Amino acid sequence: PTVVFQARCSKFTKFFLFGITSWLLVTALFAQAAIAKEVLPEKDKIFSRIDLAMELGNILPALIFCLGFQRAVLSNLRAVIIVNLIVGIASAILYACFWKVTFAFGHASVSVVVLFCAWLAGTVGSMSMVTYFAFANRHGPIAISALATGVGACGLVTNILGVAQGLPELKHVADKSHALDV
Repeated sequence: PTVVFQARCSKFTKFFLFGITSWLLVTALFAQAAIAKEVLPEKDKIFSRIDLAMELGNILPALIFCLGFQRAVLSNLRAVIIVNLIVGIASAILYACFWKVTFAFGHASVSVVVLFCAWLAGTVGSMSMVTYFAFANRHGPIAISALATGVGACGLVTNILGVAQGLPELKHVADKSHALDV
């Protein structure tokens, strides 16, 4: 019984942690938007623009499946998941390094890097939903339950990290950031 319990706990932990990766970038962007709205030119509008970009991320996975590539995705599930994770990591690095980069379009500045990373985050999250559960299904009910629990916990992880970083009180950081732009 102890070996079985340990195996179940191990499987649950692995799929729980795997599930956290699904929407981690999406929830992280929303947690970071509390400071982004103080620094980026969109101000309070950054929330709705990030959300729109993320929602547009649903288009790519929908097209993949609507155009009949479902069999190709499911037969190469591990490779697709690995690519999805790599894209997620790359977009997180891109965001971390270039989030303050803006481009002028007419009379307005637009946080193109943030919005592109938001689109990638939405794409990664949406692709994870159509691939992770198919993968977990191959490993039984405990894997599916653990994955679903991890998916639900990804917001908890980013919000705890955001609070630990002091995001709700970072106005002083935004003010210093503007001083450095001079």
